[in-house]
Amino acid sequence: MLRLRGKRGGLVLAVVLVGLASGCAPGSGNADEVRDSLGQIETILDSTSKLLPSVPIEIGRDGRVERIGGFPAKTVDDLAQRLSGNPLVGRVVVIDEAYLKWFDRANIQHATLAVRPGGLLVWVNGRPLPHVAWDSASLDNLVRVLAKFQKRPEAPDQISLVSPQAYDSIRATLPLVKSLNLRFDVRFPDYPNLGAAKRKPVAPPGAAEVEDAPAAARADRRPLQTVDVEIVYHPLKVGDREMGWVPSLFGFSTVDLQHVADSVARPGGERVKVPQFRLREDIRKRIETEGIASIAFEARSDGLFVTVDGRLLPHFAWSEASLTNLSALLEQLYPSKLKKLPDDARWVPVVRRTAPMYDDYDLGVIVRFPAAVR
Repeated sequence: MLRLRGKRGGLVLAVVLVGLASGCAPGSGNADEVRDSLGQIETILDSTSKLLPSVPIEIGRDGRVERIGGFPAKTVDDLAQRLSGNPLVGRVVVIDEAYLKWFDRANIQHATLAVRPGGLLVWVNGRPLPHVAWDSASLDNLVRVLAKFQKRPEAPDQISLVSPQAYDSIRATLPLVKSLNLRFDVRFPDYPNLGAAKRKPVAPPGAAEVEDAPAAARADRRPLQTVDVEIVYHPLKVGDREMGWVPSLFGFSTVDLQHVADSVARPGGERVKVPQFRLREDIRKRIETEGIASIAFEARSDGLFVTVDGRLLPHFAWSEASLTNLSALLEQLYPSKLKKLPDDARWVPVVRRTAPMYDDYDLGVIVRFPAAVR
């Protein structure tokens, strides 16, 4: 039986896994090749200890990986190339230098990623953040949903999320996720002239097991407020012609609200225009074609959950502490004193202020669609 112990053993095993997986990326091969590579990885996992040691990764100031598990990146690349025919990361810029300098100014020293059978966990400066959680059923449900949103040559006017090749790779890869136990501690470089700070400890070895505990064990607080909203889409018809779908809330569609606004308008006064909020046509066609009846979102004390036709997908899991950490991290990256935020960060002030309150409320929204005729 193969046993690899300690950091060096964990490094060698990680190199083997990543090297094999390098041929499993979506679009890099057919589904049979992906399954063959994954079968080799599963064999390795089955023959090793259940929990692999953490792998420290040091990023250099040029954005490339300098060291993995204490080894120079060149050594690891050479080993990976001998095993799989491809190097790993030492020859590629993985993080742009501008981002590394930004992290240093914000005192972001390191990040930890842990892949567990129950989810993908993240720590920054040793503090846990909200993470992605799953179980076997939700991963299977994700595969079913992605199958409905594959790109179809016969329907170019419908929205798609993945190509058929990417879908085949994802479908073959996800079973492996159910058995992974990997952890990577990524250390960012120091730029002494930008802002020296006391080093922050990385997350302790047992932190992943605590964060990966069942959500039900953490959801023991009653919400301060519970709100449930149902939005129902109806076909909009003009004569005998269907003009798309419009939403209704509490039994009133946007078209009904327009009629009400018109009926109370004063003669000669300015007409109030009620937005129809018509569902985008490429999305409507896909939903109708695939017969999707409902999509639901629920924010609870333990996370944000999404279901499609009643099937739960992988979700965002959080706790009071991780939400507070998220708010603090956004303050580090985008300080309140900034006069102007980048265009792609306009959402930051809202999340920064509201994140610590997400676990205080139970908010549910279900969106229903007309029954598909197929």
